[in-house]
Amino acid sequence: IRRKEPGLSSYHFRTSRVTPRLSKGMAEQESLEFGKADFVLLDNLTIEEFLANLEVRFYKNRIYTYIGEVVVSVNPYQHIDLYGRDMIEHYKGRELYERPPHLYAIADSAYKAMKRRAKDTCIVISGSENLLVVRIKENTILTRGPMRSRVIVQQRGERNFHSFYQLILGGSDDLLKSLYLQRDAEEYAFIRDGATVNSVVNDKENFKAVMKAMEIIGFSDKEIDTIYKILATILHLAIYERLFCWIVNRINDVIEVKGYDPRIHGKNTVIGVLDIYGFEIFENNSFEQFCINYCNEKLQQLFIELILRQEQAEYQREGIEWQHIDYFNNQIIVDLVEQQHKGIIAILDEACMNVGKVTDAILVDTMDSKLGKHAHYTSRKLCPTEKNMEFNKHFRIKHYAGQVTSNPVLKDMWPEGKLSITEVTKRPLTAATLFRSSMIALVVNLECKEPYYVRCIKPNDQKSPLIFDYERCRHQVEYLGLLENVRVRRAGFAYRQPYERFLQRYKMICEYTWPNHLMSTDLEATRMIVDQRNFQQDVAYGKTKLFIRTPQTLFGLESARAETIPLIVLFLQKLWRGAIARKRCRGMRAVYAIMSYYKTFKVKAYLIEVMRRFQNVRSMKDYGKSVIWPTPPAVLVKFEENMKYLFRRWRARQIVKNIPPSDMPQIKAKIAAMDALLGRRKDWGVQRNWEQDYLSSARDNPEMMSQFTTTMNGLKSKEQFSSVLFSAHVRKVNRFNKCEDRAILITDQHLYKLEPAKRYKSMKALPLSHVTGVSVTTGRDQLIIFHTKVNDDLVVCLDKMQRGNDNRIGEVVGVLANHFSKNKIPLQVNVSNPINCNMRGKKRTVMVEERIEQTQPDFKKNHTGFTLYWSGIQCS
Repeated sequence: IRRKEPGLSSYHFRTSRVTPRLSKGMAEQESLEFGKADFVLLDNLTIEEFLANLEVRFYKNRIYTYIGEVVVSVNPYQHIDLYGRDMIEHYKGRELYERPPHLYAIADSAYKAMKRRAKDTCIVISGSENLLVVRIKENTILTRGPMRSRVIVQQRGERNFHSFYQLILGGSDDLLKSLYLQRDAEEYAFIRDGATVNSVVNDKENFKAVMKAMEIIGFSDKEIDTIYKILATILHLAIYERLFCWIVNRINDVIEVKGYDPRIHGKNTVIGVLDIYGFEIFENNSFEQFCINYCNEKLQQLFIELILRQEQAEYQREGIEWQHIDYFNNQIIVDLVEQQHKGIIAILDEACMNVGKVTDAILVDTMDSKLGKHAHYTSRKLCPTEKNMEFNKHFRIKHYAGQVTSNPVLKDMWPEGKLSITEVTKRPLTAATLFRSSMIALVVNLECKEPYYVRCIKPNDQKSPLIFDYERCRHQVEYLGLLENVRVRRAGFAYRQPYERFLQRYKMICEYTWPNHLMSTDLEATRMIVDQRNFQQDVAYGKTKLFIRTPQTLFGLESARAETIPLIVLFLQKLWRGAIARKRCRGMRAVYAIMSYYKTFKVKAYLIEVMRRFQNVRSMKDYGKSVIWPTPPAVLVKFEENMKYLFRRWRARQIVKNIPPSDMPQIKAKIAAMDALLGRRKDWGVQRNWEQDYLSSARDNPEMMSQFTTTMNGLKSKEQFSSVLFSAHVRKVNRFNKCEDRAILITDQHLYKLEPAKRYKSMKALPLSHVTGVSVTTGRDQLIIFHTKVNDDLVVCLDKMQRGNDNRIGEVVGVLANHFSKNKIPLQVNVSNPINCNMRGKKRTVMVEERIEQTQPDFKKNHTGFTLYWSGIQCS
């Protein structure tokens, strides 16, 4: 985007022809925090409100704003993620007002107009960095204007063409070396001034992008190499236009549609793109600025005329009465420049044809005499009070965008530069004449096209994304005629929309049109909405479109829509959630039904398999112990556990039925011992026969059996106990910490400590109810400790067993556990090594140590209690 500050300054003409340049030609509703997306919708049409809206959108990074179908673009001077394939798809096939303003919307509208109506279109972009006229015809760049002077001289604050800086800053070291170039733009006269200009352009990355683009288009490696060689030559010698022309022609050759047949492909239509400089007022205004400003004046006139023509044509198509619109007609300024025989260009040409010496002073004097009465022309002679102009040197044109002071230099009129006119055989056309002819041809070409516009604005001269220069922007808005554009657009009806699109957006605000109307036409449905909202005095009904006169009516419609949308959203959410819930419920019911049938099938299959495997277990020797259970389904895991438990009970019952009644006490005792010791003590005598009363056994106690029997009978008649649970010889520690031989007798009522040496005299009787638990070790020793309620535990080691491997610990534990369980009295069985206990109220620790040489169990005192020395041979 290229502009300069407005003001009164001088033209210094150089030989050149002003060059048009090629470029490429965005409305869903935005919230008000971003301002108005269309200037037509401003409440009050003033320059202050226009600029305020433009400023709000600039600071919110909304760089595009509509004026109807015109896009106003503000340079953001920063990268904004507004482009790419996804964004193109976002705008493709959409109407302008369906998405926020964007260049893509304009491009898509132009393309749709060309394809749908087989009509030529054009996109006019004003205010860009260069001036190059290009027409795109079936993907082909057809024409372009010359571009010479900008290579040689740039205005202050400008850069030369980007391609030079891209080559210097982005080219590889090898490439620059081969082209005899240095990586310093200040080394070259034509780009030196632009090297220090603050630019947001990344030349290094753009060099890569250009290289890739040329490869995609189809340039060969040799052609790309040649282009950069010529660019290097230009930096050394300055020829640029010819390279540009060659590139344009080469691109045309590559992208030209091959095999075009109107009978197959239809009418050959065109999208024209015009990208031009904006109006320019510099301190020194050259011939180039004169041509640029003339071009802008001409195109501004065309712009207003085409806008009016579009408006009038649409009104006529829709059957709406057309009202005359007053606007500034700058045809008078155009005539001042280009009128045959009377305009400035004609006077310049006449001066060039005169014989003899014609100076700039003579030229100014001639223009003063011929144009002195023109309202838009003046000079120092005609206006002596204007001291910023010099006599016989300056003249001033009052353009619609401002006043520009010029200094004519006749030598710049010749395309051949400073050559004498006598050195050519035929008088060539002057640059001004060539440019005028080019402009007239351009306007004729544009008049037959359907136009679309992009008006560019530069927010500041510092190229900063944070500065909005109010006066700078005000001047650009004025000379671009944007207020005039808005005024024309909203002079009749500010907003119009096809009935179908109108209903699609606003049908929810009327109960007769939501969700779909039942009327005969969309026009009737639209009328129903308008009448219900009492807007009928502010609208007109066309054949296919509704015309709305003021923005307030549109805002009223939008406000009603904004209030209704949340309710519709909630309603749709409710319906959708209900539909989803019902669908999920049906799905879950189906799942549960399938699961139920499948579970039933798996359960039946499992039970059938269990019956098949266990049908003959009664005849098996092990009653089915060896039968492998089938794997149950997950639902029957607990059931299988219960089945196995019942099966084990059944199997146990089958086994128990064959056991003699005399063996049942022993079986019950072993079961009780197993519950208490299984997995905790490795050897507890389960394999041997448990006799329980070993002191009454002739085999175990042949010599003293009769003495024990006498004592036991005496105790039985005295204590009246029912049965003997266990009796055996033991080794124990006395009160003097000495080891002695003793015997124990456990009845169903007492635990007796007996002295064998005194005919098994009862030394102590402990009620069995005072026993709280027993403790044994994990080894094969015969240590057992009876824990009591009085904290005086009985520590003994079973002794005098006839067989070396005879293990009676499990037997003692079993008979006690079975007895206590039968009487529903708790008995704690501990298995540990060492064992903690209480002896005469004191805490003691008893541990076991094996000795091979030990012939009998023996207790020895240690610092924490006692150690039982146990024969390793006996326990092996």
